[in-house]
Amino acid sequence: HRVDRRQRQMCIRDRDWPFKCSRGQTTFTTRLVAKENNPIVFIVHDEDDDWQFLCGTINEVDDIVTACFGCIYDRHPFIKQFSDLPKGWVAWREDKDSPWHREPNEE
Repeated sequence: HRVDRRQRQMCIRDRDWPFKCSRGQTTFTTRLVAKENNPIVFIVHDEDDDWQFLCGTINEVDDIVTACFGCIYDRHPFIKQFSDLPKGWVAWREDKDSPWHREPNEE
């Protein structure tokens, strides 16, 4: 059985994957984060194991899109540092240059 270069790269990427869920898990984000690389300033790890990566500039439900976890990670690799964020917790910062804070989600 022969493995092509793309499959080999995916295996390597999967081996280095820091999260407990799969790279293919659906996440909730904004079009600005997913397509235009706006900085992420708010991360939610829901009790039901869903993840949200938000830019803080959009509040309309219509602006929310879904994206695979791996796609968000590839565009924003710094999120690796949140692989240990417990379910029911949030991480946030004031802007892209501010330090991150973590706390239980009050909602």
